[in-house]
Amino acid sequence: MASFKYFLPFKSLPMSLLLFTVIVSAALAIAVGSNDETFAAVVGARRLTVNQAVVLGAVLILIGSLTLGRNVSETISNDLADVDFAGNATLVLSILVAVAFTLLLASYFGLPVSTTHAMVGAVTFIAVYIDGAGVVNWWSVSRVFMSWFISPLLGFAGAYVVYHAVSRIKRSRVKNLEDEQRVEGIFANLLLVFVCITSISRAGNDVSNAVAPLLPAFADSDFPLFPLLLGGIGMGIGLGILGRRVIKTLSAEVVSLTPATALSVQVSTALVTFTAAFLGIPVSGTHILVASFVGVGVASKTAVNYDTVKKIAFSAFTTPPLAGIISIFSYFVLNQFL
Repeated sequence: MASFKYFLPFKSLPMSLLLFTVIVSAALAIAVGSNDETFAAVVGARRLTVNQAVVLGAVLILIGSLTLGRNVSETISNDLADVDFAGNATLVLSILVAVAFTLLLASYFGLPVSTTHAMVGAVTFIAVYIDGAGVVNWWSVSRVFMSWFISPLLGFAGAYVVYHAVSRIKRSRVKNLEDEQRVEGIFANLLLVFVCITSISRAGNDVSNAVAPLLPAFADSDFPLFPLLLGGIGMGIGLGILGRRVIKTLSAEVVSLTPATALSVQVSTALVTFTAAFLGIPVSGTHILVASFVGVGVASKTAVNYDTVKKIAFSAFTTPPLAGIISIFSYFVLNQFL
């Protein structure tokens, strides 16, 4: 996602505006946490209950936010649009409000959506609204758009291949029911390890989307980590309040999982996401995870709930324009009061 940590010189802004930005950032952190589906696979494999996943996830989110939040940022593209964000508090707040509202709305309906999609939609639409289509770098936008199609396909293919590899290992080790229980137990523990690592890493990335504008304001204060703490707590609250809806959707309504199949989902998601990050390609971890679920379902010949998949796909296409429209409306309203 786009990082806004250099956009606002808060020290020159009124305290009321700074406080308002703190509130908006906290709301966005809650929204991001409410749409965190990281623990869906481990819940689907029955290694953890939803309540256990929520509690553990909240702790890991706080750890990831405080340890990795300052150094990790997900980049959509700093050149999406030739718009001067520096010092334009109203513009940045409009984008934050739009992304927060979009994520909260999706989470209410239990649909996992991408903050990346919402951020790109908000930035692009508001740039066109303010300065016209000519300011948008359509080549950068098109590359981001294409990645939204390619990365889920890679997630699907990766999960399909990993599942068959895991199944081969399982067949070579399992001779009786006792062996099967032992192997599945090992897979379940490995799954939990991968999920915990993913949760910490994702928190370090995602928290910057919510609180990055606050970092400069607190850089020279007695508590420079306050924004990261605020974001971590907010994301944990969001996970606890609404995040369980998204976890339930992916863990139970797409395809039934065992520890072996859940491990395949998690490994595929991690590989594709890490590779994309290494190459500097912005992707949606959410939709890679969904595609991995489907890939495992097809590979294991397990029934896939395509009605749920269609709903998720529909939300993927509607998220950018919805966030864009909300950002324009927010910009119009905020300009009346700020």
